[in-house]
Amino acid sequence: MARWPSFDSDALKLPLYLLPLILASACTGSTDPASAGHGVLVISIDALRADHMGLFGYDRKTTPVLDAIAQDGVAFASTYSAAPRTLPAHCAILTGCDPNLARRYYQMESLAPEASRFVIPDAMPHIAVSMLGAGFTTAAFLDNEILSPVSGLDAGFQRFEGVGEESRLGQEPAGDDVGIRGVSRRFLNWAHELENDQDWFAYLEVGDLERVWRHRDATWDGYFEPREGMDDVPPISNDTEAFFAQPRTRWLGGAVSLGQYEARYDGRLRRLDSEFGAFFEALKRSGLFENTTICIVGSFGLQFGEDGLILDHGLYSKADLHVPLIVRPALGSDYEAGLVTEALASTLDVAPTMLELAGIAEPPGMLGRSQVPNLKARAADAEPVREVAFASCGYQEGGAAIAADCALEMTFPGQALGTQTAALSRAWFGDEADHSTQENLRFYSPKTGAPFEPSSERRDELKAAAIRWFVHTREARRALFGSTWRGDGLPKERIDELVKLGYLGRRP
Repeated sequence: MARWPSFDSDALKLPLYLLPLILASACTGSTDPASAGHGVLVISIDALRADHMGLFGYDRKTTPVLDAIAQDGVAFASTYSAAPRTLPAHCAILTGCDPNLARRYYQMESLAPEASRFVIPDAMPHIAVSMLGAGFTTAAFLDNEILSPVSGLDAGFQRFEGVGEESRLGQEPAGDDVGIRGVSRRFLNWAHELENDQDWFAYLEVGDLERVWRHRDATWDGYFEPREGMDDVPPISNDTEAFFAQPRTRWLGGAVSLGQYEARYDGRLRRLDSEFGAFFEALKRSGLFENTTICIVGSFGLQFGEDGLILDHGLYSKADLHVPLIVRPALGSDYEAGLVTEALASTLDVAPTMLELAGIAEPPGMLGRSQVPNLKARAADAEPVREVAFASCGYQEGGAAIAADCALEMTFPGQALGTQTAALSRAWFGDEADHSTQENLRFYSPKTGAPFEPSSERRDELKAAAIRWFVHTREARRALFGSTWRGDGLPKERIDELVKLGYLGRRP
């Protein structure tokens, strides 16, 4: 029997798109939590900045619902995305591995379609594969057309549902087919069919904040007033990827200031938060909420011109990488509700954390670290779960290494990875010269994003950690793709070393 409670009149307060699911509960009876299966629900939200949420100190009331979930769980204030672009960001969350390991080799990468640049090899771990192997029913409900089975994201998912045709064609979405409404409706329909004692895992990807610039909403676009001091109107680029200018695809038309754009983003975030309120209420009425471990994570952030991008993401600044992570364990778990921890975390840590909370062994090769030890306050002298979080696969070759005290961007701006490589390089350097070997080092404060100059010893330590990570992941990538990597793979001895170091779970 499916696990839905009896109907009551308060369901009428929910949005109409959820009402059929609530009405369906009338014929199924209530669920006994003691006999119910365990659920693991990971919700990833694209373009969600941690510093625009109330629980992390934002001055606008943008996220009261998500803040309340955090009060019932644990919030990680120092979480960083493993990649500032959509496809590699989700590869990282689902595999617990640096997305470079899933990056295909192309002689001319800029000519390859975005959706084909990443494919998760069979030898890489995957959270859904582990969940399925442990007897969990698995499903993914996605909100971006670029996230497709072509990239291997569907491994381990018994159901893998993308967005509707209207969104794929870039048209105005029909009804409640996309966004949090479409994703939650499809998930709840699936959950309605679960048996009461069935363990399950679901991955929801929500793209409402990426659509802020595509579709107008008269109610929420003006919910907040623009800030003073943000009156500059950004220049517009004809390119879809641009530095120091706003991509035309995200232009609203006319002279719109950065303050207006930020206010629009915050208004849409407030709308998204209210939709989450309806969704979590439906989860409670379904009987799923208490026995479900819920993880809410930002997949990447968004710049408002802080470090070279306007209304876009793809560099390695705080605005691109600093994302929220909220973990609300299921009923009966041992954790400190309401804790906001400063422990360093990466989106790579989502998979191993969820597996440990579900009582499932972490597969070899996951580079993420379980954050379960940080679900309770720890002694000041306790060993940190991680000392550095790494990011890669943005617009520029290289990446970032982020520690608690400082962050390092180590990039090669002349080796731009977008589809408009030449234009990106030209915009960055201001000329047509070949800058492919030019290295750029920048240190900044993880707390503020402002430039920061560490001691020479600390500079060397962080740079060495970054180089070590980049070299190992590049070699692991070469091993995973074997003969497709410029005609050869990696020597057996080196593969064995990478397995020992944990960058490979097994010999490919």
